[in-house]
Amino acid sequence: MQPKFLVRIMVCFLASAITAQLYVNEQNNLRFKIKPKVPIQAYAFNLREVNLLNGSSFKKTMDKDAGYLLCSS
Repeated sequence: MQPKFLVRIMVCFLASAITAQLYVNEQNNLRFKIKPKVPIQAYAFNLREVNLLNGSSFKKTMDKDAGYLLCSS
């Protein structure tokens, strides 16, 4: 491959990564000075605010996966 071709591919990749940024506002985020003009119907939340219930199937599966990974290493 020619170096110019690789440079063009890298520039295209970086340009797409820069323009593909997702903006999701949190509900009480005071860092944003410009308020949206359209009322936001859904807000992002921090994953630290999520609690898994002990009886849920997702929690059981997550614990089994963690046990398997700890035993296999």
